[in-house]
Amino acid sequence: MERKNETTAVNAGYCNLPMKLAFENRELTADVRNILTACYGAEQGICEFERWRRSGRTFRQFAAFSSEEELPPNVRGQVFAAMEAADARAPFPITALYPWLEETRWSFDVARVIGIRSM
Repeated sequence: MERKNETTAVNAGYCNLPMKLAFENRELTADVRNILTACYGAEQGICEFERWRRSGRTFRQFAAFSSEEELPPNVRGQVFAAMEAADARAPFPITALYPWLEETRWSFDVARVIGIRSM
């Protein structure tokens, strides 16, 4: 049986990227800024967006650990929808985040793999 080398493009998804990286996408930035200014008003919305933009957390992490007062459910849903739309418009390849995935061979310390012990 002959094996074929097949590759499949895998995208990271903007909600899974650190927000400072996700918001390098200008269209996503504009969409999320508009969502936040509509919710909080112009000044507070811009301040909130700038706080998010500097964050090393992903939006998924932020949403999971935020209270409803910090991130209202309607805003959470709108931002997730904006990120899904950005995924469709300009997918972010996972290899841009983890370039080592393109290597033909990987190596790792077996002792660090859960469930494998030295004999």
